[in-house]
Amino acid sequence: MRKFLIVDDEPGILKLLSAILLEEGFQVQTACNGLEALAALQQEKGWVILLDLMMPRFSGYEVLQQLRTQPQLRDANVIVLMSAGADIQEAGALLMQGEVQALLPKPFDLFKVLTLAEQLADQPAISNSAV
Repeated sequence: MRKFLIVDDEPGILKLLSAILLEEGFQVQTACNGLEALAALQQEKGWVILLDLMMPRFSGYEVLQQLRTQPQLRDANVIVLMSAGADIQEAGALLMQGEVQALLPKPFDLFKVLTLAEQLADQPAISNSAV
């Protein structure tokens, strides 16, 4: 998987992560809310999804809920949560439960972003339908 779907309501984060990943040779698509992300996932599978938890209009939590009810989408993608502040604990719980493959705390350490991107881009999607 060399494709990243970045989902965040902050244009600066979308721009920064897109630029970094594009420079490293990854395919990148962005979505500014969960509804756009779900539309992209319906069209194409095989993404590493960098999913912000806290977004207006349709949050990362709501995206995860939709993916739970659509295992064909969930199993075809690798999910990484992006979160800051108090949400880190809840995101960490989702990681421990196996609902997501990694956690990317905000503010970002760019070296860690690239290291994580390389690790996840080369692994197949993990089936989570039993979760």
